[in-house]
Amino acid sequence: MKFVKAVDVLGVIYRSKSGNTDLKWRQTKGSLGRLTGEASPNSLVNLIESGIIRRDFIKKKLEELSQKEGEEAEQDYA
Repeated sequence: MKFVKAVDVLGVIYRSKSGNTDLKWRQTKGSLGRLTGEASPNSLVNLIESGIIRRDFIKKKLEELSQKEGEEAEQDYA
């Protein structure tokens, strides 16, 4: 993955060769934007190291997924 500094970019679409990562970034205001899609663990590391997303955001999402899976497992046993 190569990062470059650019001006006036409205959106970016990235698909990995392996097909494990499919991301879309859309500008919302100034240099801020919304990142959506699915990312491989390796892509997540690259996004964290480059400063695009924060490590605490990933931890929060993993906790939410863990809680959701736990609730679904409880419902399966009921």
